Amino acid sequence: VRLVQNYLMPYTLVANDSKKASFLSLAVSTRNDTLSYIWADLYLKIVTDFYKETKIVKTKELRDLIKHRVDSLKRELYRTQSQAARYADQNQQIIVQEGLIEQQRLQTNSGQLQGMYFEAMKNLDNLNFSMAKETPLLSIIDDAELPISAEPDPTKKGIIIGSIVGLLLAIIYVAFKESLREINNK
Repeated sequence: VRLVQNYLMPYTLVANDSKKASFLSLAVSTRNDTLSYIWADLYLKIVTDFYKETKIVKTKELRDLIKHRVDSLKRELYRTQSQAARYADQNQQIIVQEGLIEQQRLQTNSGQLQGMYFEAMKNLDNLNFSMAKETPLLSIIDDAELPISAEPDPTKKGIIIGSIVGLLLAIIYVAFKESLREINNK
């Protein structure tokens, strides 16, 4: 791969067509049009992938952090809900209001954790969508095209037909002159 890259880099030109514009053009000119096309396409893909990876590094770190928070909130929510259910099952006959305080605390904690969990899930989804919409550094405005097969030049066609007709007329002339000479000699 490195050998191919070293061979093709001198034939690759990335330039700014206009000093005022921010557009760059990529041109690859080798003897083989197909090789030039494939190299230009591969070059753009590699640069675009590299750009995406370096641009979203911080976003990925943030996503991992939020994912860890979502997971820990989910574990804590499930633990608190289980505690609240166990406490309610164990103390169904409580009449004194003081005994209900722990049950209310667990329910309140469960509700708060549920809100925090849903908010963290929403943030994680938004971050995933924003990562999917990251724009690449390069946008292809005018794609490269392989050249169309060359059609014969009309002047070449005329020269070939004229040469054949001329050759036939010369043969007929020579044959006719030889025939006349033989007739005259007899």
